[in-house]
This record gives sequence, C-alpha cells and structure tokens, in this order.
Amino acid sequence: MTLYYVKLIAIILAVLACTIATYTDIRYQIIPNWLTFTVGIVGLILGIYYYLNSDVGLIILYLFTILLVYILSYLLWHVGLWAGGDVKLFTALSTLFVREYMDILPLFKFSTLVFPVYIRNISPIFDLIFNSVLSVLPLILLIVIFEIIRNKIYLIKDVVKSINLIDVVIIFNALMLFTIIDNILDTSVVIKFIILLLISYLNRQISGNDNRIIIIISAITLVISIFMNLYMLYIMEFITISFIYMIRAIITSGIISKALRDYVKIDELDESMVLGYDLCFDGKKYCFDKRSIKEKITSRDNLEVIVSTKASGLSMDDIKLIQKLHFEGLLNQKHIIIKKTLSFGPFILAGLIVTLIIGDVYLAILQLGRLIL
Repeated sequence: MTLYYVKLIAIILAVLACTIATYTDIRYQIIPNWLTFTVGIVGLILGIYYYLNSDVGLIILYLFTILLVYILSYLLWHVGLWAGGDVKLFTALSTLFVREYMDILPLFKFSTLVFPVYIRNISPIFDLIFNSVLSVLPLILLIVIFEIIRNKIYLIKDVVKSINLIDVVIIFNALMLFTIIDNILDTSVVIKFIILLLISYLNRQISGNDNRIIIIISAITLVISIFMNLYMLYIMEFITISFIYMIRAIITSGIISKALRDYVKIDELDESMVLGYDLCFDGKKYCFDKRSIKEKITSRDNLEVIVSTKASGLSMDDIKLIQKLHFEGLLNQKHIIIKKTLSFGPFILAGLIVTLIIGDVYLAILQLGRLIL
C-alpha cells in the first residue's frame, strides 16, 4: 500500500466517522464505543505504517499528539463542554488527522490566497477541535441572547460587567508587540513562545492599572505598526482579540450557565436531562456543588460526587436515587436545576468540513483581512 492511499483512507475514514457520529448523536444522544474504538485502532495502524515508511523519528511526536488531544478533550469534558463520547471521538480522529496527510486535499484559490491553509508544524487536529467549538458558539450565543431577552432580561447587566476593555487593550498590545518583534527576528518556535510569554509578563507589569501607560504603549504599537506596514494586521488582530475576549468573558462570568438553566420539579425529571450542578455528599448531608471550577481546584473540601453533570444526561437509576433522597428528606428541595444541552456530534462534523476546506480559521481570517484591507 502506497503512502498516498494511507492518507486517502485516513481522510475518508475521518469524514465517515464524523458522519456516523452525527447521526447517532442526534438520533440516540450517543456516540457508540464500537465506532470510536474501530476508528482509533485503524488510525493507529495507518499512522504507524505511514511513519515507519516515511520518517520513523516522528512516531513519538505522533503518539504524543494523540495523548495531548485526549488530555485536552478530557479536560473540556470535565468542565461540561461535551460528553464522554466526544472525548473518544476526538482522540480517535487524532490518529487520522495528521499534518502530513493534508497535502492530498484539493486546493482552491480566492484571489491570491490558497486554501486550505495550516500553521506549520502544528497538527490540524487542534484546528478541528477549535473549529468544532467555534461552530457551536454562534448557536449557543443566539440561544443565550434569545433566552435572556425572553425570560432573563436581568442578565444584561451581567453581560456588560463581564467585558473589561482595559484587559482587551493590554492583551492586544502584548500580542502586537510580539508580532512586531516576530517580523524582525527569525527564530525557532520555542524561542518565539518564550518571547511571547516574556512580552506578556512585562507588558502586564508595566501597564498595571495605569490608563496613561496603557495609552502610551498602545500609541507606540500603532505607530510602529504603521511604520512597518503592519496596520492591516493591527486592525484584524484587534477585532479578533476583542471578539475572543468578549466570548471568554461571557463564558467565565457564568452568564451562559445562568441563561441555559431551568428549574424542574423532581417528579418531572427525565433521562434526557442534564444536572446543572453535581449532586454530592460531604459526609453529613447531600447537596449540589455550585462552586466555580477555580474553587473546585483550590478547595480542600472532600465532596463525594453522587450524580454528576455528565453530558449524556440522567440515567433512570440517577432519577430514582434523587427521588428517593427527596422522599426520605435527605434532599430538601422540590426543584432541580437542569441545564440545556446540544448534541455536539454535528458540530464536530461541521468543524471537520471547515478544517478540510479552510484549514486554520484564525490564520485564514488574518490572510483575508490583509487582502481586503
């Protein structure tokens, strides 16, 4: 089998796996284990075969990337972004979605730009994860806005409070200074990463909360950007950073969680519902864990999770347990907070299609910005 066919089979299998996962996730709210395990095993065989016949030294990096994808997906599952089946699917896809495979994809031109475009030396599986999350965000934001306007108008104040323009400017200045230095120096990826961290730290320390210093640094970066003919990139990066920071602020402030939670009577619980908070036992009583992620990490409280907020939803056993605790007076509340969920399978497929056609969306936006401006 030639290496070309390894790449072709891998890409076709990735598309087929995401298509099947989309169907099963919508129809049955599950991504079956047989699908993820089969894809993962076949992907590993193809990947190891490919590198044994091309560059043996890259096998370790290939396996490390798979492990990294699993860890990242697991962490996102842990915070409730998606279900366990999505973790397994992303991990399986990481065995197939390899940078070296992407050169068989058909190219298309838009003016002087050629797509798909990928960041050199970075696995496109991370583009897939990013694009999948990016594809679901507009829908979630629309649902949140609709829910706030219809039922929870009081949350608008929280939205305004969550956006800190000073932080946006500080972060943007650091990124723009790094871009300017990167255009002057030709160094390795590791050195660039160290420079970015150093600039971010120094910029934060120098700026502090002094608006005058922030304005001076902003003016300096603007003048240098114009002088170096980077003003197009300046505008695009500011728009992108502002958008990303706004989304981040909304997510971390808990506004999405507040907007997408409803109160349901205990006797009306259904298997398709997902708890808003983990039901825990602290050794004395049963309670719902409403701590933030940061509080959970830093707290020393030893809470035993009885029923988790898993994205797959409540099982019949979970419902019977909650109702039993309520009946016995161990859970003194008539309503349970339930969060609204979406099947994530279709968005993984959407992210796959975008990644195969466009590639790295952020890089594509920057290139389009330079072309338009």
